Amino acid sequence: MSEESSEPKIDLYRVVTRILRELKRTWIIVLALAAALSVYSYIKAKRAFVPRYESKALFKVSFGYNPDNILSSTSVYDNTAASQLAAAFPNLISTDVMHDLMLDRLGKPYINGYISARSFADSNLMLLTVRSTSPDDAYSVLCAVIDCYPQVAAYMTENPNIIISEAPSKPVGPYNSFSGKRPAAVGAAEGIVLGMIIVAVIAFCRKTITSTDELKAVVNLPILAAFPKLAVKKRRSGETSLLPAMQRGSFAEATRDMRIKLKKRLGENDKIIMVTGTLPGEGKTTVSVNLARTLAEDGARVVLVDGDLHRQDVACLLGEKNKKSGLADFLDGGIALSDCISVSEKYGFSYVSGSTGLERLYSADKKKLAEFFGALKNGFDYVIVDTPPCGVVSDSSTLCRYADGIIYVVKEDYARRTQILDAINGLSDRDVPIIGCVVNGISGSGRRYGYGYGYKYGYGYRYGYGYGYKKRGYGGNG
Repeated sequence: MSEESSEPKIDLYRVVTRILRELKRTWIIVLALAAALSVYSYIKAKRAFVPRYESKALFKVSFGYNPDNILSSTSVYDNTAASQLAAAFPNLISTDVMHDLMLDRLGKPYINGYISARSFADSNLMLLTVRSTSPDDAYSVLCAVIDCYPQVAAYMTENPNIIISEAPSKPVGPYNSFSGKRPAAVGAAEGIVLGMIIVAVIAFCRKTITSTDELKAVVNLPILAAFPKLAVKKRRSGETSLLPAMQRGSFAEATRDMRIKLKKRLGENDKIIMVTGTLPGEGKTTVSVNLARTLAEDGARVVLVDGDLHRQDVACLLGEKNKKSGLADFLDGGIALSDCISVSEKYGFSYVSGSTGLERLYSADKKKLAEFFGALKNGFDYVIVDTPPCGVVSDSSTLCRYADGIIYVVKEDYARRTQILDAINGLSDRDVPIIGCVVNGISGSGRRYGYGYGYKYGYGYRYGYGYGYKKRGYGGNG
């Protein structure tokens, strides 16, 4: 049962299913990362945003330039001159002479603005634009260009005349505006991608059982049944309606499969069957109740023993409100075995379920335990023992010495493979045969079994083993 030798092959569908299943549990991580990075990107873009201002002046261009009067007018327009001047303007501005003249005009060590010129098709108009981070600088740089141009244009072989058509004005507001939609959307997308990567890493690191094939490959034990995920309705009275859901469809079929395979693997004198699992919440009590019920329906005399002294759930699960004395009371002495046995008229079998008591099995009188199980074995055809999870406490090891066989319950995508292997290896050391495994809470292809029963059942308190395990509910047959 080596984990390395039994590692299943990678299946793409199973990988995707595992990630989607993990996403259902950790979707809040993806949502939180998307929100956080969206806000971060928005704030970052907001801080990086710089308002820019634009000042413009429109000119008419013609030949016959008079360098002494830039505002002089002429009636001769030359469209070609406008386009040529607009094309040559960047070179004109970049000359040392123009640069020095503008710095002297502005009285600053640098020009805070970007200067551009453009012409219009079939027109002698030229638009001169200055863009800057300051409205004052945008206006003053444009005025400096207009003032200094005549002195530089005098050195041009063809110096056209430019006449102001629309005078420059100081900008009253920025020409650009901040929009946080794009950076917020990009940040949210990055958060979703990062969150999905984290979810995928968690899914691959979890190393749980997600199918019957995986379990069989890991533990090399026969699979007795695979129970679908079951949602069970609670009535207004608070009573849990298990029977309708367990007697229909795939759940009932899995119960029959478990009974048939179990009877084939039991010896003639094998009567005491222990049901256990790795962790709390895997559904061992539900499996125990169904096993007792299906054996009773087959005509056998069955008693179900609630061997979990830390949490007596059998009577509550059966809907029995009046509890009698249980195993703990019998071990304390003074209570006859007949006073511990109750009968479930609804399910057709007897059961033992009473009060709780921490660490009682660890220090229990082994003769009393042997007497208890010996009497039940003589009085019934089958004794089903619902035990605590063997991956948490040692009570299962104490009880298994009285069992003829063990059924091991594994809930889909719950306990880690290493935990399951360690627990099964510990049981194997007790020289009690493990009859097989039952896979519980199978989700199938994303389909939830429940036959219209829309609520999980659970009792909302902590598991009393002192290990910090919190009740995870019986939803999905837990």
